[in-house]
Amino acid sequence: MKKRGRKKRTKKQGKASEMDARADSEDEKEQEKETKKLEKIEQGIEDITENIRKLAYQFFADRNYQHGYDFDDWLKAEKIIKNRLRIK
Repeated sequence: MKKRGRKKRTKKQGKASEMDARADSEDEKEQEKETKKLEKIEQGIEDITENIRKLAYQFFADRNYQHGYDFDDWLKAEKIIKNRLRIK
């Protein structure tokens, strides 16, 4: 009668699979780091956009809510915020 089941791994095969598992784990950690970096960048962009929006609205309010200058207000606010942050 034949034995059925898993074949035994050699030491070499066992070490190779351990190395593969470690590499996969390191890849996952690296991917997690990259994801966190991207989330941080995304949050920064959202914060900058919110600051521009608020400043543009302030220009609108300072003009007694006179319509028709929204694009100009946005560009002016964007320029000011970029200069504050030294963004080109």
